[in-house]
Amino acid sequence: MRPHTPEKKLLNIGRLATTLVVILGIIWIPIMNKIGGGVLYQYLQSVQSYIAPPITAVFILGILWKRVNSKAAIITLFSGLVMAALRIAAEISKDSLSGVAYQFATINFAHMAIFMFIFSAIVCILTTMITTAPNYDTIKGFAFGTLTEEQKLETKRSFTWLDILLSILLIIVVISVLSYFKG
Repeated sequence: MRPHTPEKKLLNIGRLATTLVVILGIIWIPIMNKIGGGVLYQYLQSVQSYIAPPITAVFILGILWKRVNSKAAIITLFSGLVMAALRIAAEISKDSLSGVAYQFATINFAHMAIFMFIFSAIVCILTTMITTAPNYDTIKGFAFGTLTEEQKLETKRSFTWLDILLSILLIIVVISVLSYFKG
């Protein structure tokens, strides 16, 4: 935003931001206990399932559909943030809730991630449709619909048979590891 800011000022801003994040992290510890039930892994999975769906929806739609614009992306991310904040607040105070609010607070976090993804995709699509289309010249090459034939050909030439062979080997290793630990 401000490319000519002196290094010393940037360093001080970084220190201040780091201090603020550490303080917020310390304040957040009691909340972690309420959300994850005292299990750190479950807490991390829950919070990740609230953060990832809006980001994923914007990313996938942005790559697959050239019509998505920056306004739709920002509105989708902020609406996802609001939804995540509501969910976390509901989870923290679920003992005092009833009815629909209690159902919202107690739905499994993995199911909530699915609902949040669908919600985010709908918000992104609707916002895209009611706002102006992006300037396609400025986004050339960023979405599948804006790739030129030259870019497609360049992509095809960018990998070799060794890349394909190593990718197949990696898939086999991942499947083997998953099969070993599953059974």
